Amino acid sequence: MRNKCILLFLLIPLALFSQRIKTLEVVKTSDSILQTKVGERIFKCFKISEGSYYKFKNSSTYESYGKFLSKKALKKNTTEIWVLYSFRSDDLIAGLWVKLDSELKLIEDLELNFIPEFLKNDKPSNFITYQNAKQIAIDSFKKPSIGIEEPKLIFEDKKDKYIYRVISMITKIKINGKDTGETEIIEIDALDGKILNISKGYYGLMIR
Repeated sequence: MRNKCILLFLLIPLALFSQRIKTLEVVKTSDSILQTKVGERIFKCFKISEGSYYKFKNSSTYESYGKFLSKKALKKNTTEIWVLYSFRSDDLIAGLWVKLDSELKLIEDLELNFIPEFLKNDKPSNFITYQNAKQIAIDSFKKPSIGIEEPKLIFEDKKDKYIYRVISMITKIKINGKDTGETEIIEIDALDGKILNISKGYYGLMIR
């Protein structure tokens, strides 16, 4: 009888663990969904990120959040799993969420509009170069500059396109020993080099 009780206590944790979603299963499912959507060639541009997390109900029924990639399994009361992928191809950098429910089924369609057509068609980039973007910005800044940052190529969700963002520092003062001031920001269409926006910004610690 004593041996049966010991066996029962050993089986209870095993049964509880078996009800939990295993991390390896999440990764395999998420990878499979993404690879099916983008193909094996483009899938190689993605890497799963530590920013991935999941939602679960705790003992008080409130929803909590936690990371899971370093764990063998998620908590039993998992409701949603958000798998974050970083995307990098040459100079292109972006991110993507694969959102799954507790049955590892896709909650919403993947937002893949950041993958440019030339990459989908396995062709060379048709974006203007960093050098061209910087020169366009230099020719377009309205105020004298005391320093220009290198252009950053980013995907702008609201504009649904890749842009170069170039920042020019136009003032500089010291606040608490740190450089602080105003900037002028130019956004350039990465395809045709057109100026999309010129705005004012700040860097460092601003006290207003």
